[in-house]
Amino acid sequence: MIRLAAEAMRTRFECVLHGSDERMLRAAGEAALAEVQATERCLSRFLPDSELARLHREALTDWCGVSVPLWETLERCRDLHEATGGAFDPAAATPPGFTAVALDPERRAIRLTDANLRLDFGGIGKGVALDRAAVVLREAGVRCALLHGGTSSILAIGAPEEVEAWRIEIADPDDAARSLASVELRDAALGVSTHARALDPRSGALSTGPTRLAVARARSAADADAWATALLLLGTAPVEFRIVG
Repeated sequence: MIRLAAEAMRTRFECVLHGSDERMLRAAGEAALAEVQATERCLSRFLPDSELARLHREALTDWCGVSVPLWETLERCRDLHEATGGAFDPAAATPPGFTAVALDPERRAIRLTDANLRLDFGGIGKGVALDRAAVVLREAGVRCALLHGGTSSILAIGAPEEVEAWRIEIADPDDAARSLASVELRDAALGVSTHARALDPRSGALSTGPTRLAVARARSAADADAWATALLLLGTAPVEFRIVG
């Protein structure tokens, strides 16, 4: 077993790799974490030289061509915005929100149609990074791994030989030492969101709903993250769990 870690997106990303070739596992893990950091340089709203920062500068006056990672992230945001009825919105803090993002697939270009709009991938960025890291691992031949970003975004590839799946404990947001539930993951991802109050992009006001913990399981970490964010607003119970995709 190899365990590697790196700092990115203001949190700690870790990967645990199982296999017989230690050298291959270490090289694959390092490449996967490098992909996480490359995703940060693309999507971060905090780095002044990120691709997102360039998009904010240039896409207000003209169509702005973007990289494949940013384009794929924006396409996924569009689909998730629609699927959640607007509850997931990476521009929630700047009305009119994601509806002011225009996508041109033929040119792979973006335009922001509202001068106040700013994108924030905080609700999906870690999941995107894990999905891209998983591609790197699979292409390198890794068949068993667990990756997480800050423990709120988790992705499993296969499982150790002695078990059917990775077992993930869900902590009580009010008592980290207490487990509320456990979830088994194999070739799937988990998103966990514990914000007590979240901005509702549909109304522009802070949500006053009852949900304090939202957990979503999906095939991709990006989907799991986005749905966990949306469930804070869509949920009707203190703890919400949903399987999507």
